[in-house]
This record gives sequence, C-alpha cells and structure tokens, in this order.
Amino acid sequence: MIEARTLAQILPQAENTPVSLLDWRQSYGGILLEEMAALLKVARVINPSLAFEIGTFQGETTLQLAVNCRAEIHTLDLSPAGHPGHDAAGRPSDPELDVYPDVPGERFASYSGPSRIVQHYGDSRTFDYSPFARRAQLVFVDGCHHEEFAASDSEHALRLAAPGGAVLWHDYADYAPGVMRALDRLAERVRLWRIAGTSLVLHLA
Repeated sequence: MIEARTLAQILPQAENTPVSLLDWRQSYGGILLEEMAALLKVARVINPSLAFEIGTFQGETTLQLAVNCRAEIHTLDLSPAGHPGHDAAGRPSDPELDVYPDVPGERFASYSGPSRIVQHYGDSRTFDYSPFARRAQLVFVDGCHHEEFAASDSEHALRLAAPGGAVLWHDYADYAPGVMRALDRLAERVRLWRIAGTSLVLHLA
C-alpha cells in the first residue's frame, strides 16, 4: 500500500493555490471534485508548458487543465466508433471497471479558450510517445483500469515526464485492484505518494 500524505505535505506550495472550474460537471466514471481540485493545484504549482493525459474520457479533466494552466495539452484515448482505427473487439469488456465514451473529449469540443488541446487516438500500450519523451511537465494517467494497461501506462508516463515535472494517477482504490497492483509494484522502485482523501497518486520527477 502506498503511503498517504496530504497534498500540503507532499507539495507545500499547493496548499493555498487557488484553482478555477469552468462549468464543472460530475459524471459516472469521472474524477471527483476534491480530486480535480488537487490535480489542478499541482498543475498550477508545476505550471507546465506541455501536459500529456492518458485517457481522455469525456474530457472534463482536459478542459479544466486548459482553464488552469498555459500548457499545450495532449490527450490520448481509444478511437471511437466511426473513427479510423476503432477496434471494439480489442477493448477489455468490463463495465464495472471501464467506461468508454461515445465521443472522447466532448466536454472540450466547444471550448472557446485558446486552442491548446490536441486529441490523439490509439491504444495506450502501443502509441508512439517518442515525440513527447521527457518533455511533459505534467502527466495524468487515467486510462484502462486493468493491470496490464495500468502497468504499461505507468511506464510510458515516467518516460514522458520532464525533470522537475509531476506524474499523477487516478483510481488507486479498492474498486480498481489492477491499478493498485500496478502502482504498488511501481512504488518498489519509484517514490510515489497517495494524496490523502483521494484516489490520486503523485510522483515528482
């Protein structure tokens, strides 16, 4: 089990950092409000110029990151139906763990702010991350909850992270045992903290 600490203990500058929410919407399978606040506080402190999100889902996190930092945000999800590369048969079928949106990123599709969000499609295990290697000051992992995917996404996330940046994972909780197993193994060689009161895990690169 990864040790829990408050965000203020891990990253003291974040304690009194204000964040903004644009048309916040809570949805099934999405991040909770207190988790979003913690993520955005980290983003504000790190102040990334480039961020990478593994797992777009509806794009709520992507949208709020765009509102709270100046970063160019790259976000990756599986191709939806009707899009080249869509492979329904290749997706894990587990409605208790994984929810696939009809339109990945629909929450930021009509965002009227600066056009800094770039949507990518592909399998997170085989996607070519090389153009972003060691360039992302903020990486957020919130993809498939199965252990194989969580372990692979974690390795890619660490390779994406720039020195001085941060990597965060969502869903370190009993309802996602695959994520917990993958991160518990990772914690044997990489310093990880669970942010108390959330399902978020944080690594400072």
